[in-house]
Amino acid sequence: MSKVIFRFGICWLWLWQTLAPAAAQSKLSHPEYAAIQSKLLQGWNTWYNNSMLSHVHMPSGFALSLRWKQHAKNQEVLLREALISHANAGAPEILPREHAWDGSYTRLVFKWQQAHADIETCSDGENIIIRITQRQKPAFPVKVALEASYLWNKAGAAFRVKDNLQTVDSQYTVFTTNTLAEDPNMGLTGPYLPVYADSVVVFSTGKKLSFEQANAVMLRQKQAYQIRCAAFGDQAKSYEALQSCMAWNTIYDPLNNRAISTVNRQWNINRGGYGMFCWDNFFGSMLCGVDNKELSAANLIEMLNERTPEGFVPNNSQGNGRKSLDRSQPPVGSLAAWQWYAKYKEKWLLETVFEPLLIWNRWWMKNRLYKGMLCWGSTPSPNPWNDQAWHNRLAAALESGLDDSPMYDNLEFDSINHILPLHDVGLNGLYINDCKLLANMAAELGRTAEQNELLKRAVQLDKALKTCWNPARNMFMNKHANTGQFSDMVTPTLLYALLSGTASTQQANLMVKQTLENPEVLGGEFIIPSLSRSHPEFPRQRYWKGSIWPPLNFLVYLSLKQAGQKTAMKTLSQKSVSLLLKEYETKGFVSENYSSITGTGDNPGIKSEHYYFWGGLLGLIGLMEAGLY
Repeated sequence: MSKVIFRFGICWLWLWQTLAPAAAQSKLSHPEYAAIQSKLLQGWNTWYNNSMLSHVHMPSGFALSLRWKQHAKNQEVLLREALISHANAGAPEILPREHAWDGSYTRLVFKWQQAHADIETCSDGENIIIRITQRQKPAFPVKVALEASYLWNKAGAAFRVKDNLQTVDSQYTVFTTNTLAEDPNMGLTGPYLPVYADSVVVFSTGKKLSFEQANAVMLRQKQAYQIRCAAFGDQAKSYEALQSCMAWNTIYDPLNNRAISTVNRQWNINRGGYGMFCWDNFFGSMLCGVDNKELSAANLIEMLNERTPEGFVPNNSQGNGRKSLDRSQPPVGSLAAWQWYAKYKEKWLLETVFEPLLIWNRWWMKNRLYKGMLCWGSTPSPNPWNDQAWHNRLAAALESGLDDSPMYDNLEFDSINHILPLHDVGLNGLYINDCKLLANMAAELGRTAEQNELLKRAVQLDKALKTCWNPARNMFMNKHANTGQFSDMVTPTLLYALLSGTASTQQANLMVKQTLENPEVLGGEFIIPSLSRSHPEFPRQRYWKGSIWPPLNFLVYLSLKQAGQKTAMKTLSQKSVSLLLKEYETKGFVSENYSSITGTGDNPGIKSEHYYFWGGLLGLIGLMEAGLY
């Protein structure tokens, strides 16, 4: 029966997409963007999602992958691929370190069985050098083999010739500086070069290098990378952390022939090759925007390319076809687009993204306006994957991006109007800002009618948001849409009333004093907690019940900047950078969220991925405060 329902759902989805407006389904295109994707997909990089030990040349798809074999007295174990894990039994430990955007230099620390090594790579034109330096001599033999292959069904073949590997088209020859440790029982299916990993191992393409020659090239590329980071002065480590996390999570998507950044590689494996999330990927665009114009534009445009037939950007979209057709996520796409344009001044991007962003903006008013203000919701739609979060309270809460926040726990889902009946300050503040930024874009593009339309909506929602000021608490607060009563929940999203410009100077001063400067509310050593410290759920810290989330810090920082709250901006910047670097420098983590009690991202109770790209937003705040972005 379940198979019948699934097939019926797929047919329904196909019919719905077929009859939908063509404009809502077409991929965004522009000659400038086509050139960008072509430029991104060049040279050696960590394009292969499933292993951080593989380096692939694009566009050929020729891959060189490190495979490890641990020998023991009565047992041998082969490791083919490796990603960052949560210390599962037998899994390798990877501490990711430097990663240049273009793959010109990368480094990670690898630990598995008795192998404990620094793995460095550098690309030099069309060639690559891989250097493995063991940190300790293993008690039992450990072999590492470099296996050659062509990925994603791309045309090509490689074969072994004596002590090297060659491709059929003679484009590549692969050497090792070490003595081969032949092992026909390695357990690999492609041609490979096996060596003992007991000291320093060097592999290279192009020509066989001596250790000295390889080291010289590696040092040159490493120093070039360090010089680029040093240009950010006191914020060099913040820049390194955000760049490395974004670069290690940037992959090639063969389904759509594109370079994209994804939040976490492990999640992609479980989602059909890639998983993209609305506000996450827009934040990814902003992170790349520091100095990688091309990847920033790609992440913005490709998230918009995931929009639904109705024209909204979905909460999630996956390589296996699953897509949240019932719900969106916070409208921050215009923020990513406007920041890109403000830095790079190229109008083609606005010409490409304005229309889909405008359609998405209109969608909110059509589908989420209830009694004069916007509410989070979930619209009836095809549900071919039998998603439990569909047209219910959970789905509407997921639209907020604050999945299990107590703000939404006790609300009853309105199945007639398809919303949670809460006039949410955060949503309406972000939406007003969205209207204003899109109006700026319309002005740049000479689209006066749309500019006036957007400004009119901003005024309409601004007037409504002003009614959420609670004089008894001296702050903007959410209101129950059906009763008009204030919710007593205090979270950082209430400060988005400053981002929209709705708060007066006096109101902004009062809000900052009541929240960020109060250690019993949102202040304290580790900030900003996603829930007031005085809330009964705060001690749990699990997920959105009190832990620190980088996107909230980032949006609050922008809110403070809009309101001219310089002292609060400086404090938030310093504490955000400190939070990031504390774990990045010792553990290599750029975490999804952090405990607001201990300031760490690896507490078992908080449910946090250790290498999730939006953790870099904490560093981006530091760059902005220093005037570097």
